[in-house]
Amino acid sequence: NRTRAIVQRFGDCRVTYAVFLRRPVVSAPRLATDWLNAVAAQRGTQFEIELMHEEGGWVGAGDPIFYLSGSFVHLVDLETILLQKLGAACVAAHN
Repeated sequence: NRTRAIVQRFGDCRVTYAVFLRRPVVSAPRLATDWLNAVAAQRGTQFEIELMHEEGGWVGAGDPIFYLSGSFVHLVDLETILLQKLGAACVAAHN
């Protein structure tokens, strides 16, 4: 939240996150991407999501599952929740 306040104060910019997990998993991004689209609609913005691995595909450790682009102000406070939604689904699918 502090980072968001600082970016709002000094100027927003467009950012791109490479979203990955540190262990091999099966790609299961739908819960996370649906949530991101809902948050974007709620905030009156858009996020660009470029899937690198289809649902159900194997993903190596450190390989980006998707790239997420948008306003830093609107993305910065979502990082932890996004990884929680993505990580649990991907690890469960792998197991």
